[in-house]
Amino acid sequence: MDFQQALRRAWRIVQLDEEAVKEVAEDREALLPGLLIAVIGGLLAGIGGAFWSAGLGLLFVPAGIVWLPVSVFVTAVIYHLLAILFGGQGRLGSLFNALAHGLGLTQWVGIVPVIGSFVASLWGLVVSVVAVRAVHSLSTGRAVAVVAIPIVLLLACCAAVVLVAGATTLAAFFLGQQ
Repeated sequence: MDFQQALRRAWRIVQLDEEAVKEVAEDREALLPGLLIAVIGGLLAGIGGAFWSAGLGLLFVPAGIVWLPVSVFVTAVIYHLLAILFGGQGRLGSLFNALAHGLGLTQWVGIVPVIGSFVASLWGLVVSVVAVRAVHSLSTGRAVAVVAIPIVLLLACCAAVVLVAGATTLAAFFLGQQ
């Protein structure tokens, strides 16, 4: 598959075309173009992040190039394991290919500072649901659960950290008053 064809498929995935997800998932040659799309997405998101950051802006660009492909892989592993728990039948490599194309391309709008990353993240969730549903042959409800569970767990962990930090600060304040 040439890069131009990979971009066309990625665009169809971003438009929520399940057939494109299945084509990429079944294509043994989709890995390298998907990685390239994700690397470019990381680069563009890094450039967008560099615009709004003060002194650390230049660090966003190389970090984005590495961060996006790695985060897509970690995301694919988590979604794959959860999809298997929900009765999914797909392969990890297939899901990674679909996510690298779809999520990688959504991050291209990350070059627009702040708003681009926000839009890319939200639309990336929708793309993820479609990819999980198509690759693992799950119902929409189960695919939504696969994508939502990590988010809910992450938010619960963040809330727990905030509560512990707040309680510790209050305890230190009141103990210091005596």
